[in-house]
This record gives sequence, C-alpha cells and structure tokens, in this order.
Amino acid sequence: TLEDVNLITTPGVEDGYLLSNINYDLAIAVLSYSIFGIISKQNHILPHNVPEVDAFRYVITYFFRGVATDKGIKLIDEYTNKIQNKLKTNSEEER
Repeated sequence: TLEDVNLITTPGVEDGYLLSNINYDLAIAVLSYSIFGIISKQNHILPHNVPEVDAFRYVITYFFRGVATDKGIKLIDEYTNKIQNKLKTNSEEER
C-alpha cells in the first residue's frame, strides 16, 4: 500500500539515502513486476544457469542503487560487498 511504501521511503529521503525526486509508488510497482516476472517465468526470462536467488538479488540491488543518493550507494555497496565476502568465505569452507 501507499502507506507501506512511505514507511520505507520517507525516512530514506529524510536521512539522505534516497533521492527525493522519485515517484516511489511507481518505482515500487515496477520493482514488484520485475520480481514477479523472475518468480513466475524464470524458465522463460532468465539466462541459462542463473539461479532465481541471484536474479532477485541483482534486481533488488540495482533498483536501490538507481534511487539512492551517493550516500545511499555507498551504504548499499558496503552491504553487498559484505554479503559477497560472506558467501565467498562460506563457499571456500565447504570445499
């Protein structure tokens, strides 16, 4: 709902992490449509051997980078690097 979107985006804009000139209702609708497409039609839209979780992570990450300020992008990049390092460490430990 509109209230749910505002609960997330308003503090992000006020704190300087999200751009203020974005129609977040529309942006979240497009994001939702993209995620729905990945989930419901993964065999038709995803390249061969791309796991659904990787596509989902990619869409979410680059969506938020697209609506983020420089301050927000820095935070997103720090978080994604942390996650990638953790996944790499876990993968190496499994070997």
